[in-house]
Amino acid sequence: FRVAIRSADGDVRLLRKTGTSDMNLFAAAWDCPMVTYGPGNSDLDHAPDERLPLPELDRAVTVLTDVCRKRL
Repeated sequence: FRVAIRSADGDVRLLRKTGTSDMNLFAAAWDCPMVTYGPGNSDLDHAPDERLPLPELDRAVTVLTDVCRKRL
């Protein structure tokens, strides 16, 4: 993911998020690392003023496509 994000001129930031998600259950049950990636400002997730600039969506599609085609 880091390589694909940088290739799309993105800024790689590693965060430890402690919120709830299905991924927390899967990581424990499967005993494997997990990654969450997506566009937007995580401070605005699920907030009334949540928004996403379309160029960020386009970059995320590029990154995910690159990861799926070249790295899986």
